[in-house]
Amino acid sequence: MKRSTRLIGTLAGALYLFMYAPIVVVVAYSFNAARDGFIWKGFSWQWYEKLLANETALLALENTLILAGVSTAISTVLGTMLGVGLARYWFPAKKLFSWLMYVPVVIPDIVMAVAVFLFYSLVHQWTGLFQLGLTTMIIAHVTFQIPFVAIVVRSRLAGLDPALQEGAGQ
Repeated sequence: MKRSTRLIGTLAGALYLFMYAPIVVVVAYSFNAARDGFIWKGFSWQWYEKLLANETALLALENTLILAGVSTAISTVLGTMLGVGLARYWFPAKKLFSWLMYVPVVIPDIVMAVAVFLFYSLVHQWTGLFQLGLTTMIIAHVTFQIPFVAIVVRSRLAGLDPALQEGAGQ
């Protein structure tokens, strides 16, 4: 038993090293004074100073943080409601919802992104609605994130006794 635990620990450490070493190298070289290449020319903050002076990059960061915060908040609420509904209640389309919930999980992200982009482009072209921008990106991310939240919530509720919900007065 002791030997297998040590082996698993060694393999886990090697896996973490394999996964995170490239990130550590990129972060370390982001402080390199050299313009390009792997030759270390000294420590420098110049690339971060240029990044913070770039208005386009700062606007992109702002949009990313807004997108992440708003879409996470909305999808957490809606996904939790869907997960609770699928775990605790019966309704006519329950099996359909349970099946459709796995579509974003099994479809590659890029395929889903292109499909949603084409959908919003066509809706905008035909109706004039949904000007492509931050709002449509938030809607697309929420659409993608809801099933992930619902799957986790439903699986956690499946292991709980329904009497706990009744005891809570709900």
